[in-house]
Order: sequence, then C-alpha cells, then structure tokens
Amino acid sequence: MKPKVVYDILLAQPNLKHKKFTGLVGGGITDAKGKLSIKVQAPAKAACGTGMLYAFTAKAKTTISLKVKVTGCKAAKSTIPPPPPPAQPTPTSKP
Repeated sequence: MKPKVVYDILLAQPNLKHKKFTGLVGGGITDAKGKLSIKVQAPAKAACGTGMLYAFTAKAKTTISLKVKVTGCKAAKSTIPPPPPPAQPTPTSKP
C-alpha cells in the first residue's frame, strides 16, 4: 500500500464475483510506511462465515483483497413464536 493514502474497506460474502452480501465496513489512512491499521465491524446483515475484505481508493483502478472469517453473529438460531394475545374481557351488565 502507498503511504499517506485514504482507503475504503468493503466486505463481500462470499466474494464480489458471487456476492450474497456487500457493505462498507470502514476506512482509514495509511501511515508513512504504507501500513493500514483499522478496526472494522461487520454490518448486522452480514452472516457468519467466510468473506473477502477489499481495500480500494477513489483514484486507483486496483483493489487489495484479504480473505476473512466473520464470527460473533448474534442472530437467533431458531425462532420462538410469540405468546397468544390476552383474552378479551367479558362484558358486564349494569342493573
């Protein structure tokens, strides 16, 4: 990577060619040695499993890719039906 350049980071699952999900997850600027150190957080719609991170700049025609594994998904594994609605009150007659 080039030094002092701004990069945007895109997550694609499983990759850009066969994407089921894509989303921007962050960005940053490289230091004087060309090292990019950023913290990314996967979007809520991302699924656990493999994916690819792509780093790119607005002016460059090339991208840098890195295979990653998305972990820590908090989606429920099975759904539990909601409880039934409360019973309707019975009408009372006034004398």
